[in-house]
Amino acid sequence: MADRHNDEYSQNMKILYIEDNPTAVKNVQRLAALIGCECLVAVTGAQGLALLDDRPDIVLTDMELPDYDGIPLIREIRSRGSTVPIIAITGFALVGEREQCFEAGCNEYLRKPYELSALMDLLRRYGPATSS
Repeated sequence: MADRHNDEYSQNMKILYIEDNPTAVKNVQRLAALIGCECLVAVTGAQGLALLDDRPDIVLTDMELPDYDGIPLIREIRSRGSTVPIIAITGFALVGEREQCFEAGCNEYLRKPYELSALMDLLRRYGPATSS
């Protein structure tokens, strides 16, 4: 089954997941392994910003981190000149948050709990295989 999915994604795709929830991290790491992608993990916004130097192909970020709220983190990523696709992920859908995420520079917005197929579709859409 993994081989069937691998053809849909770049084998060199690097995902940066900024998330402090260990269960959520394990789920995305398993998905990344299944589809043949590398998954870098940061448990704080500061760690995530440092890992941008590793040039991820896509950033997944939680909106509630110990040291950053999602909107300022997205703005900081963009202020550094990064054009990497950003998917904001939240368990708390606050009024206006989705629009604020897009205004800050994110490309997509997912609400927890989400279907893994929805995340896979976004990885397929924004991954490097579709950039060429």
